[in-house]
Amino acid sequence: MKRVAVMLVLLYSTAFARAQDATAPANDLNVQAVLETNPTTPSELLRAITLLVELDRADAAKPLFAKLAAAPPDDATAAQLLGEFGMATFIKIALSCDEGKALSAQLRAAGERYVQDPQRIAELIQQLADPSAGKQALAIEQLRIVGPSVVNPLLATLANPAQSTAHRGAMAAIVHLGADAKAPLVGALEALRPEIVAEAASALARLDASDAIDRLLPLAHGEEGAARDAARAALETMVHRVPSAAESADFLEDLARRYLSGRKDIPPGSLDDQGAPAVTLWHWNVEEEQTQPRQYTAAAARAELAALAARSADRLTPADSPRHNARQQLALVTYFDTLPPQTDPRQTLALLSDGMAKQLGADGGRLLAETLDQALVANLPRAATVAAQLLGQLGDRSLLAASGPPSALVRGLAAADRETRFASLAAVAALQPSFAFSGSSQVATTLAWFISTVGQPRAVAAANSQQEAGRLAGLLAGMGYDVATATDGTALVQQAAESSDTQVIVIDAGILRPEILDCVVLLKNDPRTAAIPLAIATPSDEERFRNLEKRYPVTRAIIRPHNSAALKQQLDRLTADAGYAPPNRQRRAEQAKAAMAWASEMARRGGLFDLRALDAPLISALYDPDLTVAAGQALAQVGSAEAQTALVEFASQVVEPLALREAAAKSFGESVARYGILLTTAQMQQQYARYNASETLDAGTQAVLSSILDSMEAGRQPAAAGAPAHQE
Repeated sequence: MKRVAVMLVLLYSTAFARAQDATAPANDLNVQAVLETNPTTPSELLRAITLLVELDRADAAKPLFAKLAAAPPDDATAAQLLGEFGMATFIKIALSCDEGKALSAQLRAAGERYVQDPQRIAELIQQLADPSAGKQALAIEQLRIVGPSVVNPLLATLANPAQSTAHRGAMAAIVHLGADAKAPLVGALEALRPEIVAEAASALARLDASDAIDRLLPLAHGEEGAARDAARAALETMVHRVPSAAESADFLEDLARRYLSGRKDIPPGSLDDQGAPAVTLWHWNVEEEQTQPRQYTAAAARAELAALAARSADRLTPADSPRHNARQQLALVTYFDTLPPQTDPRQTLALLSDGMAKQLGADGGRLLAETLDQALVANLPRAATVAAQLLGQLGDRSLLAASGPPSALVRGLAAADRETRFASLAAVAALQPSFAFSGSSQVATTLAWFISTVGQPRAVAAANSQQEAGRLAGLLAGMGYDVATATDGTALVQQAAESSDTQVIVIDAGILRPEILDCVVLLKNDPRTAAIPLAIATPSDEERFRNLEKRYPVTRAIIRPHNSAALKQQLDRLTADAGYAPPNRQRRAEQAKAAMAWASEMARRGGLFDLRALDAPLISALYDPDLTVAAGQALAQVGSAEAQTALVEFASQVVEPLALREAAAKSFGESVARYGILLTTAQMQQQYARYNASETLDAGTQAVLSSILDSMEAGRQPAAAGAPAHQE
């Protein structure tokens, strides 16, 4: 009692001292008084630690931390301490020092083990059947402390006829959980056992969980049985009637579209284990036969909820309904929007559920094209990417319109999202069109863009003066970017669009020719730059840019930075808020190699596509060791004088790795075999001179130079005038 009185006096004196002077140092006499209480029990030790933390003297509490660490309380005592002191106290202790962090984590883990102990929970559930109302009430309160996870054993109890004496108490325990029970119960509606679904629906009705109506509607029109009856009874309780199947489908379609458009709120988020924002939704785990939480980003949660509503609307719509096709497409596009991204279209195809694969059926190409079109209109890049990938696997050439408006696949080549453009390009390549089609010129442009990578992440800095553009470039270079600069809007747009490595654009608000607002519109309407983060550097927060930020994602006005750290902080915030994740070096190289392979194949098949625009990016890619071989193979098929010149020049550079020079020489030979010699007489003479001057070089280099001459001589029809003989 004496200790408690002393501690209360100390708390009062501490509060009074802080009120007098919040910055005053802690009173050593107060610290001494706390330590002189000589706490020994876990509760006394924790109370003394709390007082010292309140005095900003966690350092003085180290002996007390050591005492608790040497003789930690058991799990039951830890749970009691959590209830006695509250989570806020444990958070304060954790933030006070390393010892506090360790102690808080230890006690919280021990308390959680006790509360979640399955044997203890089973004993409490057995207590629900006790004739004593007091014991039942105590068990219900203890089960409430367990939290949402206790819904699983309570539902199992309700669904088990052998535990009928505990049914009333189990339902009361679920209701006593209140809002914490709703999400787990909604997840349980996905269970395969009708008795579990029925009990979950009944519990939701008892909780008046109107936010579960969308999940109850399809059950109310499902197969006859306990689950259907319980769902209908729940709807009668909540909305006083059971809506018809047509009404339910209308409601669910509208709900799905509102989720997609952002007009429908999603459940509030929290922080995941890594401290990132997350939304928790509950689903039924078939293997473990439990309702379990799953964490989503806000965008993924919205996609998941839209897909659930759309799928239910589709199932409730008969095939002869005027809304059947629209709802089928909506179900597909929302389902695709939930699939994890895959780089290999075959993996995407393998992800499809049996029901979805069957739904695509023989007419899958048409349905997928319509789904891609809807995804592009709704700006759902993941769904559009999946649809394009599947079109390459399941579609046919008839999907590429020979005339009229461009097909959905061709429009996909101009999507703002990089992966959607790549998937659309891959699909066009897989379909191997043999006829000209509307928008086919976009294929070469898209190929060129994906090939135009040099490896290092690239940024563009633009300002009205070279001095300011250079200053911004220096800050970006300090962040690890290869930086291009521009001093007018026209050059800015060109620089930003020319490379697939561009990952950020920083523009000074004073840019001219055109002015800043026009620059933003141009950049955001070009598919090559639309999704790239764009920062407008201003001397102060300017209201005129607010509408731009609302209209265009990944666009923001920033305070004009004066060092790399300040710029990085603002850019990180911009990309994090927009959920932008630039492709890494490996992914960019993979896409470039794939584009080169498709270009080679298209060139081999003949002149459907004008691939002359590929010369420059392919020649540049020759000098990237990761891309040399693929670039050389593509240049061999392009068939231009520039391509042959580039291959010869690269193969002749002794500073390049021998294996890569050999590959380039081989590609040159393939080009000559197909197109003949396209080099000028002067270029051929230069190659003979290079070979004749190579007698002091290594044997590998001599062999490469010799192979070039062999290819030239094989392709001379007739021999070029003035070309000297090949001197061995």
